[in-house]
Amino acid sequence: MSHITNVRMQMRDLDVVDEALAEIDARLALKRDQKEHVTYYGKKSCAHTIVLNDGDRQGYSVGLVKSGDAYDITYDAFGSGDRMTRVLGSGMANLGREYSVAAAKRKVRDKLAKQGFKVTGREQLPSGWTRLRVAARS
Repeated sequence: MSHITNVRMQMRDLDVVDEALAEIDARLALKRDQKEHVTYYGKKSCAHTIVLNDGDRQGYSVGLVKSGDAYDITYDAFGSGDRMTRVLGSGMANLGREYSVAAAKRKVRDKLAKQGFKVTGREQLPSGWTRLRVAARS
């Protein structure tokens, strides 16, 4: 039985991945161009790797796999892979959410800032959605 989980995430911007990881947990790091991630079965190929710097030298990592012009996720949630699931969420839900928020913030910075707007905060709604507060610069 395979422990490997593949998640269609369609992340296009590695800088946004960095921002999302920093928001989730300061111990997370994107290792750009690290072409292998660690699973129960050993090392598997990928384009980039997400690691959790928590002192667990045997810990599994998460692979970003090229899919067209974006990246999907592959990881092993079995055994020590459970620690990645606890931080990044089941099915990488925390990563998906924070990537979306970071991408939205970047869009505000890149596009709306020219029109005089900025992100002033965020709110987690009971539905699970995240609301960004945007206001005119004073």
